[in-house]
Formats: sequence, C-alpha cells, structure tokens
Amino acid sequence: MDIEDIETFDPDSLDSDANTDAVSILKGQLIGSAFYIVVLLLSIIILYNQILKIEKDSPFLTEETVSNLNIINRVIVLILVLYFFYTTIENIRLAEESGNETKYLKLQQIASLLTVVSAIIVLYVSLEQSNKSFVPLSATDNPNL
Repeated sequence: MDIEDIETFDPDSLDSDANTDAVSILKGQLIGSAFYIVVLLLSIIILYNQILKIEKDSPFLTEETVSNLNIINRVIVLILVLYFFYTTIENIRLAEESGNETKYLKLQQIASLLTVVSAIIVLYVSLEQSNKSFVPLSATDNPNL
C-alpha cells in the first residue's frame, strides 16, 4: 500500500492471508523508505565533495571513490524502484482479490514502470561516465532519481 492508498484502504475487505500480505508490503515499504534516506545521505556527501572540488578546497573523496559511490547509489536506487514496482503489482493483486477499485493503482503501476526505466538509464549513464577523466556536473545531478 502506498501512502495515498491508506486513506481509501479498507482492511476489513481483506481476508486474513491478504491482511498479512498487506502488512508485509507496508513493512517492506517502510524499510525501502529508510534506504532512500541512505541514498539521499550518499548524494549529499557526493554533492558536497563536488562543491569542495569546484571551490578549489581539498575534497575529502578521490575521484575514484566518488565514481564508485555514485554507481553504488544508482544501483541502490534501481533496486528500490524495482521493489516499489513489485509492491504496486502486489497492491493491485490484493485490491482485485478484495474487490476494490484498481484504476488508480494501475496508473501508479505505469508511473512505477517509468521510474524503473529512468533508474536504468541513470545507472547506465553513471557507468559510462565512470570511465571518463572528465565527468560533467550532470553526473552528480538527480542524485536520488
């Protein structure tokens, strides 16, 4: 369940197994949200290091470390968006089993799919730019997708 769905979600419409599935999904989303915080913290570190480099101060991370952290960050984001895409599919399944409306969940599924595609593209770009000696500022923008 996404936060938007909680307002209209009726737990009484689910049987015991489906209720257990819904709780598992919510717990997984809670953990996924915590990982997003880690992604944001890594992004802040990378961006601050870039600021130091541009201002001719001594950055605390090497270029190789920045490149590796950036790729790790992008991989984590891809895993997270894939997981959230999966939870959207599970939400649709639960809604259909309980006879609830799925129109907005299906729109959310499309948005989640687009997010997966964009995460793949951003990871590809990060991988390609990691081999270059000059990495433009765009390599560190959109740090959390």
